[in-house]
Amino acid sequence: MAGEPQAFGLGSQLGEKYSPTYEDHFQAGQTTLREGEFDRAEKHFASALKLVHHQFNNPRTVTALHALGSVYHARVKDALSSLTNTSDIERKKATSIEHHLATSELVASAKQDESTHVCLEDEEKETKDFKFQELSLADMEQVGTWAVNAVALYNSAIVRSKQEEEMKEIRTSIRNLEMLFLQCLVGRQKEVHSTSRVLDSKTELQWIREECQEKLDDLDVIPYDTEHELDRAEAIRSIYRKVAADISGLIQSMVEASTQDLGEPPCKFAIIGLGSLAREETTPYSDFEFAILLEEGGDSKENRQYFRNLTRLLHLKVLDIGETILPAVAISSLNDFYLDDPEGDWFYDIGPRGFAFDGAMPGASKTPLGRPEVPGKPALELIRTPKNMASLQTSANAEKYGFHVDDVLRTVAYVAGDRKLVEEYESLVQQILLTRNPSAHHKPSLEISSNKEESARLESQSFEPELRTLGLKRALTFLEEILQSYRTTLKEDEDGKLFQVKKEIYRLPSMVVNGLGLFYALEAKTAWDIIEEMADKGLLTKGASQNLKVAVSIATELRLRTYLSNNSQSDDITPMKWIDHQVKDVTGTEETSSRVVRELTNVLPTNVVVRFFQIMLPLEKTMSGLVQKPEGEDKGPTADSTTRPSLSEDCLLDTSSRTKSLILLRLSQYQEVISSLEEEIQQVEMACQVKDPDMTRHLGACHYNLGNAYRGMGELHKAKEHYQQALVLWRQDVHSKGVMEYIAHALHALGHIYHVFNNFDQAVQAYGEALKLRKHLYGKDGSDNHPFISDTLHGMALICRDTGDYQEALNLENQALRAAQEMYGQHRAHSDTATFLSGLGSIRREMANFNEARKCFQEALRMLKSVLGENVAHPKIATALTALANVNGQSQGFGLDCLSKYFQALQIYHVLHGTEGKTHETAMTLHNIGNCLDDLGHLQDAEKHHRDSLDMFLHLYGSADNLGVADAYSDLGGTLLQEGKSEDALEMMEKALQMRQAVFQGREVPEIVSSIANLGCAHWRLGNIDKATQYTEEAIAMATSVHRASELHPSIIVLMQTLGVVYMDRKEFLAARDLFEKVLEMEQTLYSEPHPLVALTLCNLGVVHTELLDHRTALHYLQRAEKISEDVFGEDTPHPQVALILNNMGITYKEMGDISKAREYLTRSLDMRLAIYGEDTPHPDIGATLCNLGNLMSTLGEMTTAATYFEKALKMFRGSYGNKNHPSIAGALDNLGIVFVTKGDYHESLKYHREALEMKQQLYGDRPNASIAQTLHNLANTYKSMGEHKTALGLYQQSLDIYEDVHGEGTPHPKVAQGLVGVGNQYVNLGKHREGLQLLQKALKMSEEFYGVNTLHPDVASCLNNVAFAHGKLKEFDSAIQCYLRALEVWRKLYGNEHPNVAMTLNNLGSQYFSAGDATRAMTHYEEAIKIYQLSPCNPQAHLALFNFARLCLQQGNKVKALENYIKGIDALHLLPGEVSLRPQLVTDLNSAAQILLDCKSYKEAAEYWEKALAAYSQMKSAPNVDVGMIQFNLARCYSELGDVDEECSLHEQALQTRLQQHGENSTDVGLSLLHIAKALQKAGKYEIALTHLQQAADIFKVLAKTSPDSKMFLAAVYKDDLSLETKSLLEKFPGLRPTLKQAATTVKMLEFWRNAKDLNAAALLVWTDLALPRRTLSKPELKLFAHFLADIGTAEQFHSYIRFMETSYNDVISNGVTFRCLATFGELCVCLADSSALMCQQLVTAGMVAVLCEWLENFQEQYALDKSRSTLVTYAIHTIHNCCKVPDVRAVLKDQNIIHLLAPYLKVEAMSTRLVVLLATSYLSDDDETPQVDTDTMDYIIDILGKALQEDSRSFEGYSALELVMGIGTLCGNAANRAAFLERSAAALVEKLMEGGDEEEATIATSTICRLLAD
Repeated sequence: MAGEPQAFGLGSQLGEKYSPTYEDHFQAGQTTLREGEFDRAEKHFASALKLVHHQFNNPRTVTALHALGSVYHARVKDALSSLTNTSDIERKKATSIEHHLATSELVASAKQDESTHVCLEDEEKETKDFKFQELSLADMEQVGTWAVNAVALYNSAIVRSKQEEEMKEIRTSIRNLEMLFLQCLVGRQKEVHSTSRVLDSKTELQWIREECQEKLDDLDVIPYDTEHELDRAEAIRSIYRKVAADISGLIQSMVEASTQDLGEPPCKFAIIGLGSLAREETTPYSDFEFAILLEEGGDSKENRQYFRNLTRLLHLKVLDIGETILPAVAISSLNDFYLDDPEGDWFYDIGPRGFAFDGAMPGASKTPLGRPEVPGKPALELIRTPKNMASLQTSANAEKYGFHVDDVLRTVAYVAGDRKLVEEYESLVQQILLTRNPSAHHKPSLEISSNKEESARLESQSFEPELRTLGLKRALTFLEEILQSYRTTLKEDEDGKLFQVKKEIYRLPSMVVNGLGLFYALEAKTAWDIIEEMADKGLLTKGASQNLKVAVSIATELRLRTYLSNNSQSDDITPMKWIDHQVKDVTGTEETSSRVVRELTNVLPTNVVVRFFQIMLPLEKTMSGLVQKPEGEDKGPTADSTTRPSLSEDCLLDTSSRTKSLILLRLSQYQEVISSLEEEIQQVEMACQVKDPDMTRHLGACHYNLGNAYRGMGELHKAKEHYQQALVLWRQDVHSKGVMEYIAHALHALGHIYHVFNNFDQAVQAYGEALKLRKHLYGKDGSDNHPFISDTLHGMALICRDTGDYQEALNLENQALRAAQEMYGQHRAHSDTATFLSGLGSIRREMANFNEARKCFQEALRMLKSVLGENVAHPKIATALTALANVNGQSQGFGLDCLSKYFQALQIYHVLHGTEGKTHETAMTLHNIGNCLDDLGHLQDAEKHHRDSLDMFLHLYGSADNLGVADAYSDLGGTLLQEGKSEDALEMMEKALQMRQAVFQGREVPEIVSSIANLGCAHWRLGNIDKATQYTEEAIAMATSVHRASELHPSIIVLMQTLGVVYMDRKEFLAARDLFEKVLEMEQTLYSEPHPLVALTLCNLGVVHTELLDHRTALHYLQRAEKISEDVFGEDTPHPQVALILNNMGITYKEMGDISKAREYLTRSLDMRLAIYGEDTPHPDIGATLCNLGNLMSTLGEMTTAATYFEKALKMFRGSYGNKNHPSIAGALDNLGIVFVTKGDYHESLKYHREALEMKQQLYGDRPNASIAQTLHNLANTYKSMGEHKTALGLYQQSLDIYEDVHGEGTPHPKVAQGLVGVGNQYVNLGKHREGLQLLQKALKMSEEFYGVNTLHPDVASCLNNVAFAHGKLKEFDSAIQCYLRALEVWRKLYGNEHPNVAMTLNNLGSQYFSAGDATRAMTHYEEAIKIYQLSPCNPQAHLALFNFARLCLQQGNKVKALENYIKGIDALHLLPGEVSLRPQLVTDLNSAAQILLDCKSYKEAAEYWEKALAAYSQMKSAPNVDVGMIQFNLARCYSELGDVDEECSLHEQALQTRLQQHGENSTDVGLSLLHIAKALQKAGKYEIALTHLQQAADIFKVLAKTSPDSKMFLAAVYKDDLSLETKSLLEKFPGLRPTLKQAATTVKMLEFWRNAKDLNAAALLVWTDLALPRRTLSKPELKLFAHFLADIGTAEQFHSYIRFMETSYNDVISNGVTFRCLATFGELCVCLADSSALMCQQLVTAGMVAVLCEWLENFQEQYALDKSRSTLVTYAIHTIHNCCKVPDVRAVLKDQNIIHLLAPYLKVEAMSTRLVVLLATSYLSDDDETPQVDTDTMDYIIDILGKALQEDSRSFEGYSALELVMGIGTLCGNAANRAAFLERSAAALVEKLMEGGDEEEATIATSTICRLLAD
């Protein structure tokens, strides 16, 4: 069968520290919050949040934020509770904590994603109940901070929540907290309408944004050109002016609302806007920066506290808009900006960011509350008088407070309050800025002109030098810092990088113009106004003014458009093209970007951005000249020269080609760069005929940038040409300044290109020179921390990686990475850091350290997406995706995740180069996709992508020999080979080999080794084993030569593994084993850590040892392989290699006979392969495991399940290979043919085998092929099963002929021996026993020659079995037995004495001895076989030995042993999942086994096997000799015992119909079926139908009675007229009892029938359900009626008759479970009925039941203490006799029967309760002088029980009534000693209680007993 062990030839951590989970932290937070430990609660909730905060909409994130808010809410309430009445403090605190615990308990464990309703009514009531007193100022500040934090956290939870109810509840908490806080501030209850005001503010803000967008849309009518650019600038200016006014208006309304809430301000004040609001550059998303001015003298503590409170209220309103990120609030447990430990600042908020207070970071904090004290800087509050606020402009205060507080407060705007205060403040600021500097120098005059004429005109004008002022000094410092912080960089490696608009575009022009305003002491505040004022004063020419206005306009427009398009204060924008928000591909996966970045060209045209930089680059240069240090001066910027800087006419516009190309490169506009630079080069070369160093350098720069552009487009050949030209040009002028830097750049770029082209020597040389130059140029103080040095180290590391020098590669890459992290920050996202991480990952991947590699790639991808944008089409992201897919594929298998990443990379290249674009990277990505589809089994799609890749490589490199083309040929060949296109596959692989040989010109290199190895693998797959061996050995020899410096190279190891697999196919297992062991030794030397190659070698060793039948060693190797693979790939990580190992372990366990383990491991392998490739994805590996599972199921006899597996495998193979011919498809067809012949469906079997044969003949043609021979053999097996022995013989002969052609006629080979066995066995079947025996003996001899005469092998043992079978047919029992014994010896030596094959042969021997008449030896061998099968009970042959043994035991009359082995056989069958319906011979055994189980009361098991028997019977073509009606009847009895009435009825009906067909109407079986149906219907409450069936049964029995005196008739019980008067009287009182009595009567009447029918089970069940159970629910009077009624209808007589029947019918009534149950039920009923009815007591005596009970007392005396069953019956007898003795009339009769003598031995039993009853009964039957004396213990027991009984309402305890105890005391008083003892124990008092409180009967008995107690 197909599906063999799979060999592979190609290509723990201990003591982990426990980390608390989210649930751990959250539950701890709940506990500590409940206990009022707020700090600990906050810590725990913050820790929980830290684990999930990166998941924005995760319900647990929402819940943690909500809980944190509740902690601050609770703090507020706790603080305020101290102000309430002291008597309420604890109650308020507890209520507060409990409420906030409730609001945070939204996550218990399992339902954390569901909102939990939180009731807040108590909180609202509590808020109103507070009695506020005045807080201290410090407390007020603390409470204010807590309130802000709580509201911030609550709002942060709201923006993440998706649950409406949850959001509603949180908003309620916000409203209640704000109300509470406000009431605290005003000191009284006050209603807050914050919700409606928040909604108004949100609406107004949204209106501002919409109006702003409309105005921007209106700008579309103004073109982006020089003619209209000033119009656009003016329009932008008006939009910003309107936005600033609208935002100020919004803030004014919020301030007014807050003052209304807070009360009238205590003094005059003004709100002043700062930052962009002051400069009229604010957007509808900008932070609100402001301060508060107080009138002079109004800055008292109380007044400042009012405005602090006002700020808090205003902050709460802004927070409620929902656009504040949490770090801006500076909650210390999330973002502690004042802690040295960076771990304290961990919460990164990706929530909505828009209109909000300025952040609370130390460098921000531009709000009235300012910031706290920081190291070296005092606290700062911006609530001041104009004078105090203006004082911050002084140099001393500016230095003291730091953080540019002077610049922040220099420009302000009026927002609300008293405008005069603002004017006063601005005047004071101007005075300070115009203050003379003590070291005053003359200030220079700075002009910016657009042409030489205007410059000359301006220069002619005289400017009186003014004294240097503080403002001038500050302007120079400010400009220097701005230029350092926001310098424009257009680095070569930053093309395509994200623009941060605010930082990289907007900041510089805005701040420079602002600085110029300060420099010139201008009055204007906005950038536009400053430019105009400069122009008006002649400081700017018209052209320069236009350029500067345009730059400011472009920057501000871009910023505004970006914010609006992102609907957030998010300003990232990409110059690259962007990918659709949702990425879909053929994998069906969909990935959603969490951070969409806008495309720059969708916001502003490229030419506008170019214009901006053409202005800004020269502006930066001009400004740098202004602030640069004079020669020899060390400190500070200066402007000492009174000479105006000399500026060119184009000082604010640089339109040169070089500058434009740099800008376009940064924008990734490669085609425009190419066009521009090629034109520039042509013009320069034409213009410069004479060698000009400047032009040479310029020309070199043009070529270099042109190379960058071509590289960006993927055209590496052209890129290399231009890099080389640049290098040549620059080397002509090596002595010029800066040229060495250019040379290093060119060398580095060439190193990369050479590396891509696999020119490693040239790459190493270029990188080496570049590194030397760069270290010389940039290395400082022994440090190599410079981006250019790191880049080159990275390039060299990758070369070391590709040449196998991994340690050096790691060293170099780590150097680069460390430098980058030191330069840019340890965790800060940077493209360089990402590049080096990716490089490190690629090295670790080559070293098989996949987990670390994956971490590196993931972090690199994260950084790149952060730097470049998540949805941006950038080649670096494509490369990172490819790298991550590669490592995931190697470590986890090339699944859908890998394919998705490859397609994302392809999409990026399509976006960059167009879907028709042909680049090296695109071709490689198609190549990767093809390989991934190969692994996924999508071979047709894989072929298409490989062909596309090949076509693209051919387009790129033409007819030239190229390694990329060769790789494409090679991989296409591999796919074609898997598809079964062997000829085309070989052609492709041979082309690949020829091309690689041409490229390397005959040199021995790894690429040629790979080609030769691939050809070897191809021939191996095609079955050309000799060629496979030849090619593989050649590849090994060449690889050894190539890597002669390292004999342990991985490529050699892989090839040796392949050769080992080839050896296994040649059946040269010892050679394969030796080779694998050598490989393992090499790998263990090469790899110090777990490595996948080591695992594969161990796996192959496991397979080869399985073939060598050394299964334990095989399993050892496979287990080691599994452990290493888990270490490498991760435990429970699905990976193809792990799945392969599991598959092979399953097969090994199967060969060992451990079927359970085999199934487990094969199932695990299948599950893993499905997880890797997908449930619905066809893949050959899945098909292989399905085949192996099918084989296992076939072994178990589960043919239907096996067929299902094989059909699924066939579907998998066809899905993978199409409907084309393929060996795997043919193998699956063969497997199905084998299954169907086993199922007896010969037609289907023939169909599958013929289809497999036809496919193989088309695959292999007319060439003799062993696979064809195997299918012919399978066909022959089918015909043999059909009885067409002659046809089968012909096919066996054809198979044998082919095997002899393939392996050589007469050549010993297992397959030839198989053919001989087939032909030989068929001769035996045709009656030619002697001819068959000769062929079988020849096969045996051949097997012994092949494996060695003395070599033990399963094939030899199998042949011996066949020979023995032939001898048996010839009645040559001695020869047969000798062959079986030899086979037995082989099996034992191979597998030991406990293998299933040993048991099988023992069973055969037992059968042979049995046939020979030697029952003793037969039994010995059966028993030995059974012992072995017991070790592996799942073995499908186990039950056969057990049943054989059972039949032998039955034959010998040993029923006990037969029963034992039948049960064991049943258990063995039960363990088998196989279908017994396919085994006709088992139907009889199942029936017999079920009958035995029924007798053993194993009803459920019996039912199961009878059902199996019926199912098997229904499918049998020739029915076994079984009574189906009896099976149905017995099955119904089982369900009766199991309580399933419906099923019982159904089966009895089926039995009735079957018996009617079998026996006709008037038969005992039909009558019995009718009676059982009636009984079942009666239980179901269907009395009328039951009576009908009973009548039918009665009619049948009337007929039968004439011929059979044993047949009895009965009718259902009805009420009789002769009921006793007392019974009739009671019946009138309890008419509701009639149905119960009717059912009881019916049962009593049926007892006679069941006795006659010998159905004790039914009798026991009916007596229990209809007599015993009802009495338990009846009251005392009802029970009396029930007992009377049963006495009247003769129940005691029926009991007596039934017991006597059982005694005569059964040898041991007690040991039989059914009879004992009847006895016990009768005994229990006698006790109860005798206790309730004197009439029943009389009936028990007259019917003889008391006599039966006395027999129990006498017969069971000796076994009483030893036998529980007999003890139970004796107890019932004693209690019944005791109850009867209480009836005076009965007592007299019992005295005459000498029962006292029978009771006497039981007076000494240990059980006190039994001893007491015996004592009482004895006392009743004794005369006074014979009354026994009571011992002390019993006396005390009586008194104790009586006392407790009297305390109960029922006046009974532990089954004893007070009445009978008192009666007993009275009788026992006949003994004087007893009377005295009772009196001593105050018995009289207890009896008097009953006399006083009992009923009439009890009082009478008590009175009598008192008299006897007190008698003399």
